[in-house]
Amino acid sequence: MEKREFEIETLTPLFCHGEDKSVVEMRATSIKGLLRYWWRIMKINENETFDLKDENEIFGSTEKRSSFKLQIIPGNEIKNIEIMENIRQNPGLKYAWMNGPVYRDKNRDKTKDKNRYGDQYRTMIYPACYKIIFNFYDKVNEEILKSFYYLIKYGGIGGKNRRGAGKFIFLNNGLNYTKKYNRLKLLECNLKFDSWQKAINFLGSVYWIYRAKNKHRDDKYYLGSAKFREKDRIPSKVIFEIFKNNDKYQTGYLLLYDEKDNNFSEQLNIFKNYLISKLYSQYLNDVIKNNNKEFLRQIYINLQNYINKLGNFSFTEVKNG
Repeated sequence: MEKREFEIETLTPLFCHGEDKSVVEMRATSIKGLLRYWWRIMKINENETFDLKDENEIFGSTEKRSSFKLQIIPGNEIKNIEIMENIRQNPGLKYAWMNGPVYRDKNRDKTKDKNRYGDQYRTMIYPACYKIIFNFYDKVNEEILKSFYYLIKYGGIGGKNRRGAGKFIFLNNGLNYTKKYNRLKLLECNLKFDSWQKAINFLGSVYWIYRAKNKHRDDKYYLGSAKFREKDRIPSKVIFEIFKNNDKYQTGYLLLYDEKDNNFSEQLNIFKNYLISKLYSQYLNDVIKNNNKEFLRQIYINLQNYINKLGNFSFTEVKNG
């Protein structure tokens, strides 16, 4: 049995629960599922054909064990903390993380907890370090390590991982792969922020503007949605990205193209054009003009003021790898 060890640290808070939704914990089965997902992404981008048999040889099935064992060892004291108190001051952050199903504690004292945002309740881990140990039953499988690299670099672990939660970075000697994937488009913003809260608030705000403008179009489904127009739920093809460089947080969006469905590509290209063409103000003006509900108009006017204060920012497509 061969072994590889890696240390990772949270870049953004982690929402990851077991049976008890009030206690945050990270499980090996969750990470294995994410490794399987990123392995599929890589195969699609490499134009390689594979079937379920190939996948099960690596990750296992109900009839066969996986080719490796995964261990997770917390590197420091794990503390559960509540979602940030300034959620009301960060509407883009609320939109990214609190818009949709949330974990609720049915037995909690609602009077005592009245200062929380509505009836929504979440616990999270931040900061935290983990040691991830891969034990390979045969030899080291580079495809698994490559999947782990892209999971840490571009993906996330736990709830809301496509909206910037559960981001990690490697500590000490991590992994590094330089292969470029044509169907992974990274659009990076030139702004830098001094906290992860501000970074996610920005990404959530820019994304919110686009969805508000196009909420009655099919992009509601193709960019990720719960059941829509009798279609099943589908995970978003847009992932919020956060990178830390010299104590500053840079942001971007990763677009996951799928050649088998042209509708995905079409909707992603519209979103990509929205970012590169700087259509935020134009979209907001249309949303405000066409909204008859005063309280919603005020929300979008506040969002417009926030965007204007940021100045002249832009998104640029960069090479991934």
